[in-house]
Amino acid sequence: MRFHIVSVFVVAFLLACDAPDKPLPDNPENRLSMAKVVIEAYPTQSYAGSVIARITNATGPEVADAARSLIKNNLSTETIEQQRLDLLVEHFTAAELKLLAELASKNSGRTLLEKLPLFDQEITDLFNPFVVRTMSNNTETIQLEGE
Repeated sequence: MRFHIVSVFVVAFLLACDAPDKPLPDNPENRLSMAKVVIEAYPTQSYAGSVIARITNATGPEVADAARSLIKNNLSTETIEQQRLDLLVEHFTAAELKLLAELASKNSGRTLLEKLPLFDQEITDLFNPFVVRTMSNNTETIQLEGE
């Protein structure tokens, strides 16, 4: 009997803690509002550092240093922030932006957001030689068949 009472309390507690949020209507106002929360949780300076890390990973430190200098000398933080807002609003729903903001507001979430693009880049780098080789072979086959 005691086990059942404890189980009922645990289930009630979990349900209360994980109560579903009221759905966020997807409209331009909510998208913009949530995009601003994302940028607040994951500031442009931090995001820029993540972008430079990806450039370094893809091209090497010399190109990354040149890119950092180019960005610093030609783009204001406000310009980058506005472009981020525009892209977030364009590519994500209000509900997705809300989840992204929740993720970005946690240290582990920010770390994940910084690591995922680097991981994607490495995976892309693994596939590139295969795709290029396959496309080259297919192009040669097409040329031979067409001759």
